Amino acid sequence: MIELRTLGALDLRDTSDGHEVRSVAWQSKRMALLVYLSMAARHGFHRRDELLPIFWPEADEERA
Repeated sequence: MIELRTLGALDLRDTSDGHEVRSVAWQSKRMALLVYLSMAARHGFHRRDELLPIFWPEADEERA
């Protein structure tokens, strides 16, 4: 299981061994997307066309 803490500094850890998950943590847009999806009020799936303008407003659909 993965634990995500958003109060204070962002912290993403694997709860089985306590190590920080760095593959996502070092990529700011991916971390922002993960936090957004985990904290969003609406549960379930989020459509790609709704997320693109939030995280990649400068990119067209193919590049984003």
